[in-house]
Amino acid sequence: MNNSKQFLFLIIGGLVLMAASTRLLPHPPNFTPIIAIALFAGAYFRFTKWAWILPLAVMIVSDIGLWFMNGYELFTLMRLVIYLTLIAIVAIGIPVGKKISAGRVLGGTLAGAVCFFIVTNFAVWLMGTLYPMSWEGLIACYTAAIPFFRNTLTSTLIYSAAMFGAVEWAKSYWSLPARPVTTS
Repeated sequence: MNNSKQFLFLIIGGLVLMAASTRLLPHPPNFTPIIAIALFAGAYFRFTKWAWILPLAVMIVSDIGLWFMNGYELFTLMRLVIYLTLIAIVAIGIPVGKKISAGRVLGGTLAGAVCFFIVTNFAVWLMGTLYPMSWEGLIACYTAAIPFFRNTLTSTLIYSAAMFGAVEWAKSYWSLPARPVTTS
């Protein structure tokens, strides 16, 4: 990797670490950077191992941190659902990275937040512990999740704008390449 690609990798890594660390600070429910990080990794690392490793590593490490700090549950079926949903959001980020623009980032952000809302709340309903296994129970589950969705969407919009904006500014300011890595 040449120096400009290494520098871009460091900028992206630093932004991800800064955003990920906010998950350990007090915040409203579901107001986290994790969807933005998954989208961001898909866009900038595209078809490399880093696209998939980075958001999962951030999630696992911050989950462990939350476990140490607050007794947060680590190994649950819901954790697995969340991790798999993040992989889907990385895939949403890949086409965003073909030609990064405000419209593509906004579209990816909306798609990622909606994907997370639909999949994770369907899983909550499917587990059958909080809502009856009926159409009414499914509607009740999604209805109860709307305030959480607002936080998810708002945080994903803010973190995406900050992270994508910072990298695009750095790329133009320092004439950096489009991506930090091209293979593996």
